Amino acid sequence: MQHYGAPTRLPDWTDGALMGLFFVVAPRFNKHNPDRKKDAAVWVLDPDWLNSKTTKEKDEIEGVALPDWPIIDEYVPDKFEEEKLRRKHPLAVDPTHVARRLGVQRSRFTIHGSVFNGIEDVAANSKSLRLRKIVVTRGSVKTTART
Repeated sequence: MQHYGAPTRLPDWTDGALMGLFFVVAPRFNKHNPDRKKDAAVWVLDPDWLNSKTTKEKDEIEGVALPDWPIIDEYVPDKFEEEKLRRKHPLAVDPTHVARRLGVQRSRFTIHGSVFNGIEDVAANSKSLRLRKIVVTRGSVKTTART
């Protein structure tokens, strides 16, 4: 849904650096995109490191989570109106590639908890280079005849 501008707690990312850069820069060429004149950003993420920072020792999680692991249940309660999210910060998840697009784009996900800007919160509290936001200024994106 994020591709259509809807807020989501399940942002996707790729383990292909150039593919990620393409998805950040390409919308700047669309004249109908309201953000086309704004700066963009690419996040550099070590998913194993992120999970080590956002999970507890008792979780017994090591590496990137898989969709059927019990910890996922704490991010996706059965009934949102009756249960609060039990996790605050994001978790890196390696999804089952049920759609060809996910495999081709080398898609991965972070599922976010109750903190709205959870990934930025983790980055701000860390001096590690394993989670960094790289701003791509609009001026550095060259326009073409397609715009």
